[in-house]
Amino acid sequence: MTEEYGDFGCSVTTFKVRILFPKSGFRIGKILGIEIAINASWLVIFILVSITFGSIFKNPIDIFPELDSYLHVHPIPSGPWVWIAGFLTALVFFACLLLHEVSHSFVGKRNGVPINRITLFLFGGVAEMGEDVKDPVTELKMAVAGPFATFIISGAFYGFYRLAKTIKAGGILVVPFLYLSLVNLAIGIFNLLPGFPLDGGRILRAFLWKATGNLEKATKIGSFCGQVVALFLIGGGVYSVLIDNVAGGFWLVIIGFFLYRLAQISYRQTVFRLASEGITASDLITVRLPEIDAETPLTPLRDYYFAWYKVPAFPVYRGGEPIGFVFRDDLRRVAGSEWDLLNAGRLSRPLQSIEFVETTTALDQLLRRTLKGARLFGILEGGRIIAVLSSDDILKFMDSRIRSARRR
Repeated sequence: MTEEYGDFGCSVTTFKVRILFPKSGFRIGKILGIEIAINASWLVIFILVSITFGSIFKNPIDIFPELDSYLHVHPIPSGPWVWIAGFLTALVFFACLLLHEVSHSFVGKRNGVPINRITLFLFGGVAEMGEDVKDPVTELKMAVAGPFATFIISGAFYGFYRLAKTIKAGGILVVPFLYLSLVNLAIGIFNLLPGFPLDGGRILRAFLWKATGNLEKATKIGSFCGQVVALFLIGGGVYSVLIDNVAGGFWLVIIGFFLYRLAQISYRQTVFRLASEGITASDLITVRLPEIDAETPLTPLRDYYFAWYKVPAFPVYRGGEPIGFVFRDDLRRVAGSEWDLLNAGRLSRPLQSIEFVETTTALDQLLRRTLKGARLFGILEGGRIIAVLSSDDILKFMDSRIRSARRR
């Protein structure tokens, strides 16, 4: 399973199907050949951020007392202007988050890591990678790129703020420029905290991976640090609520819980990925299935095939060509009066009843299709159906691989 880069690091479609990052969104364009999408949950946070910014711009002296004298001479216009400024600043803010993700993606593409798309969602942005990072140096470069871009953006907005003050621009420009500078600075610092899967945690993991040569152990340490960071955030959020900073404390607690779960699941995902690395469909095959002739009566089908082969279905052939599959469950439902009238061909379902893959299909591709709802796979070799695998077979195989990897 591939990881995904986001403001909180990697994403998480994991064993037993746990999804924390969005898998859907509507496309809004492309940057550097990478599709950009917006998940529906982003609209919620965008509205909240817009309202928050508008409230701040309505009483900016509460946040920036040093601007009191300046705003007395160059005030922010009253009426709807503060909310318009809040809306536009929110747009710019999320554009900054997008640039953070584009920086990760640009460096990844330059180092041979394909990036499928970037999605903005409730907690910021996430870049979906087409394959995993293969070495610690690339991991380090990608991890550093995001915060570096964010600090550059912060500096640029601080420059705009200083320029706006120099030319005596209105508070409607000065305050948003200063606020965007500080917010981006805070995001850059936050993402450098040494807890996986934050960017700082990825930097830590890259150094540990390089030093030990063991990605699993490096991720385990980084994940533990990520959980510690998350607990500090939760504690800070609870303290903020107790001193009447309810809104700020609430968000710290939510982000802390999100990061805590993400740190746990990111480690499991790494173990999961390492356990599936290099495995193909052929490695899951325990027995090659015989070809059932369409004229085979139901009694031998039950007594000599399904009784000996513990599989859910057999391929049925007529004249050497496959025509469908006969299922164990269908055999059980045949009425006694029809038992001697039917045969494998008449009981078979169409070939389209199950999905087909080659023996060379990677295990992670099987898992992806399983997560999308596939329940049975026909395994092809040279155009012949040599085995049938169920989703349960695949998950049990992965479970044993993961247990074995953890014991090592």
